[in-house]
Amino acid sequence: MILGLENTISAKDNAWILDQVKSPAVKVYYDVGNSFNNKFEIYNDVAWLGKERVCQIHLKDKAYLGQGAIDFPRFLESVLKSGFGGWMMLETNVQKTVKEDFAANAAFVRKTLAEKSKE
Repeated sequence: MILGLENTISAKDNAWILDQVKSPAVKVYYDVGNSFNNKFEIYNDVAWLGKERVCQIHLKDKAYLGQGAIDFPRFLESVLKSGFGGWMMLETNVQKTVKEDFAANAAFVRKTLAEKSKE
């Protein structure tokens, strides 16, 4: 069982918590939207934390992914380069309907990951 810490603190503060707990069962559930909104370095955080310290990644923005303030191609590229191979979850705003919102965001992520994986 893994306890994933999703919060609004920095990668450095999350690492400090993990260092204090000293348990492989406690990891960071990295939320790119929370980190971006708090002006943290989202394009290096996952690699800096290390793939072994991140259990999952939350993908969200205040608009459809790729149409908001977060440079998702850059973020996803940094995740791929970090070696992270776990789950990434969509937490999306309901723009039209849940089905349309999910379909648009999932299609964007699949397309972007496919493109970045080829580079």
